[in-house]
Amino acid sequence: MSAQTLSPVRPASPATRWSRRAAGALAFAALIELLSRTGLADPEFLPPASEIVVRAVTLLADSAFQAHALTSALAWAIGLCLAAVLAVPLGLLLGSVPIIDAATRSVVEFLRPIPSVALIPLVALVIGTGLQHRVALVVYASLWPILYNTMYGLRGVDPLAKESLRSYGFGPPCRCCCASACPARRPSS
Repeated sequence: MSAQTLSPVRPASPATRWSRRAAGALAFAALIELLSRTGLADPEFLPPASEIVVRAVTLLADSAFQAHALTSALAWAIGLCLAAVLAVPLGLLLGSVPIIDAATRSVVEFLRPIPSVALIPLVALVIGTGLQHRVALVVYASLWPILYNTMYGLRGVDPLAKESLRSYGFGPPCRCCCASACPARRPSS
């Protein structure tokens, strides 16, 4: 078979991709319905897909569910904003000052892998179970990705761009630890 006989693969159109996704979701729902109705899966643990859809529609009309969903969305929004307010300046500091980054690296690397779900009992004991509890967990969970993206984004800036900024007067003229004793800052005689 030669290279000329192979036709190039064209990407599927958006309508084709959407129809494939919908067909996959419908096939999965049919599988759940079949497993539950035939008794292969216990309907108490895996209810039929038709019952799940009916229950979801009734929940959307329930005022208690709407209030809980609004509270969760509010906790998410407040927590994400607080995480950004905390993590972006901290990421800028850690990404631009190597001494501070080295001094805090062990603490950051110790706290980062702790999943926020594992902190639920501790946060419930310390803060209580309210909006503050949810906000604290959202802040903790969102802080690390924002912090690390800010740090590595700052480190990933092209050195030529940094030098261009320095030539226009932004930032220190050199990377000395003592900017006042820097030879570049001393007036030439």
